[in-house]
Amino acid sequence: MAPEELELARYGRSGKADHFLGFWLSLIVEARGFVGAGDARRVRKAILRFLSDTAAAEQAAGAEVFQAELRDAARRYWGTTQTDPSYSSNLFGLMRIGPGELRVRVATEAAKTVQMLIELKIDDNTARQLPTLLIEALIETLPDIRPALLATLAKRPQAAAAVGHLLAD
Repeated sequence: MAPEELELARYGRSGKADHFLGFWLSLIVEARGFVGAGDARRVRKAILRFLSDTAAAEQAAGAEVFQAELRDAARRYWGTTQTDPSYSSNLFGLMRIGPGELRVRVATEAAKTVQMLIELKIDDNTARQLPTLLIEALIETLPDIRPALLATLAKRPQAAAAVGHLLAD
């Protein structure tokens, strides 16, 4: 069981929102359109704010437990990609995409997010773990994503260097 500080950091006072899941969602959305210095400043600031806001919880729970909670939130995000009709459709939700295309979409999103996190070069222990946590969660949630993820990482050498070892059998 996570300490009270960690529960509060993740779910807030009301217990109705998963702030860690929201953090991953915001990073993944930012990665979709990540282009230049303006984007980098905004995303770096958001990550540092999240880390600052959750620093007491991380210290109370310990880095390993804190990162396990982040990984769990990422697993929840990746799980929703398989069940959310608006994620798994095109043309304003009118046309569902097939499982193969959905895997490619998820893999591309993951690789773009890892690439963005690497390019930000945030000098913080937890921030350096984010790419690994994200990909570990993806592989745990969708084990059959490996081929699509390998293909999309091949287009992003920095991302492949950072997380490619997680895809070895």
